[in-house]
Amino acid sequence: MSINMNLKASVSLEDAVQLVVANGKGAARGDYDHTNTFMLVGEPGIGKTAMREEIGNRLGLRTLLFDAPSSSIEDLLMFIPDRDSKTMRAYPREDLNLNSEEPVLIMVDELSKATPAMQAQLHPLLTPPRRLGSIYLHPHSVVVATGNLTSDKVGDKLLGHTTGRMIEIHVRKPNAEEYVQWGISANLHPVTLAFVSTRPEMMASYLDAIVSGLENIENIYVYHPKRHGASGEAYASGRGFEQCSRQCYDYERGDISFSNMQRSFEGAIGQAAGAELAAFYNLRDEIPSPDEIRADPLGARLPTKSAAATLVVMSALVWAKERRDIEQWFPYFNRLETEHQSTYILLAMRNRKLFDTIFTIEQFKDWALAHEYLWK
Repeated sequence: MSINMNLKASVSLEDAVQLVVANGKGAARGDYDHTNTFMLVGEPGIGKTAMREEIGNRLGLRTLLFDAPSSSIEDLLMFIPDRDSKTMRAYPREDLNLNSEEPVLIMVDELSKATPAMQAQLHPLLTPPRRLGSIYLHPHSVVVATGNLTSDKVGDKLLGHTTGRMIEIHVRKPNAEEYVQWGISANLHPVTLAFVSTRPEMMASYLDAIVSGLENIENIYVYHPKRHGASGEAYASGRGFEQCSRQCYDYERGDISFSNMQRSFEGAIGQAAGAELAAFYNLRDEIPSPDEIRADPLGARLPTKSAAATLVVMSALVWAKERRDIEQWFPYFNRLETEHQSTYILLAMRNRKLFDTIFTIEQFKDWALAHEYLWK
């Protein structure tokens, strides 16, 4: 059976996390005997696999990741004969430490790409009483599976009896604003965040009928089944920009050259997007460093280009998180154009801990009163 695509039923990554977490907490409270199994489907590279850590943190569970298509049955189970009972028993690998005493979170990644034999062995994990081989899991264990849409054309197909055991959730691709907000909390490099913020088409979905700002023109940057389904060509995605972020930090430490950083960009998000991100990186030469702002917020140079001002804002959202740094940032912040000040405040408001600190700073209170019209 194929994974169906239902655009009307799509949810955000955060919505999907909340669905799984709420169900896990309900079982832990004793509202029901066991949890549901969710099958999260969506385009490649949108962050489905990365949800495992967030779900595990919110539920306080140890997490395990099974890479279904890249694993063989022998990678998970050892079949041992029991001579006394004249039966065969299947035991999970010792390092998985599975038992009936401790609830765990298991993400079965790309279940719908696994071989039929592997899907059959993993099937008992999907429905209670959950087990892997001969070992039963704690009834409050949480199992989440992931896969792609059939429209993605990357080989997803589930056995019919497996589909009926799970709640299928279509997870939509995060837009640029959502990705930037997540990236701030994850300390992604400011260049990647500013680039995505100023180029929202990089986070567009091929499922969109019209790509914002590119009406009737195919978006060459993002995943498209006709171009990427079987070619292996890189494309712009949340996963790819996270990889680019690490490369930016490697370059700034002096561990790699600029040309090699650009090559790695192209390998992560495609040749066109990678080259443009490298060109955007050069805007860093036009903005002050955090240390320059800390040392002289009233004298540090101001950017002359709008994109560079956006980069300054994204940088501050990453480095100015403690009260001392925020207090040193605000005199510089007050020198920026109102448009960029507003961008900073709107993004900061979505980070409760950061904004709670900003709200207590006198310079922010003065700014808020002077710009009261922006809040109406």
